[in-house]
This record gives sequence, C-alpha cells and structure tokens, in this order.
Amino acid sequence: MNRSSLITISLILLLSFSSFGLLTPAYSASRPFVHPDFIYSHQLRQKYRIPAQVNLNQASLAELKTLPGVDENIALKLLRLRKNNTLKSKQDLYQLPFMETREIQQLIQKISKQITF
Repeated sequence: MNRSSLITISLILLLSFSSFGLLTPAYSASRPFVHPDFIYSHQLRQKYRIPAQVNLNQASLAELKTLPGVDENIALKLLRLRKNNTLKSKQDLYQLPFMETREIQQLIQKISKQITF
C-alpha cells in the first residue's frame, strides 16, 4: 500500500467514526458544552412592555433604565435625588449629584418627550 491509499483509508475511517458519534465524549451527548452561567439573548427579554411615559417620581429602577441615555448609574442618581425631594420640573434635574451641567442638558434633551412629573 502506498502512502496516499493509507491516508485515504484513515480519512474514511475517521469520517465514519465521527458520523456515528463514536469520537464524541459520552458526557456531551453530541451537543457542545455551554457553561451554566452563559445567558442567551432570549432569556434577557423582559415580560413587561416599555411605558410611553415614565413618571420620574414613581418609576422603578427598571422603568428608569428604559429611558434613552439612562443607564443604571444615572437611574440610581435619579432615585437618590427624588428621595430627598419631589421632582416638579426639568429644572429639578440640574441637582443630579456628580453630573456636569452639560451632561444634564444632554440627558434632558434625550428624555424630555418620555418623562412626566
């Protein structure tokens, strides 16, 4: 037997073993391993609908995070701000802690159509 025929036979055997699942380990059952901490995107979908208007004085953390430009950090700052006093207008947002006036103005422009007080 020459070398090319040996390679051909070994390739045929390898393909036949892999097609019958003989090369896969018994614990995987022919499925790829997925770590238990891995979260699929369909598991992240929320079961509630996004509100058209968000009341800044009554909204939860999750509702505040639905506003454009509001991440968890800013949402927590809004919660902290409304804990001390009731928000009555957009001008009250200028009291947000640890934010510059320019950042607050940009935030107000992004969320002004979707908020109520």
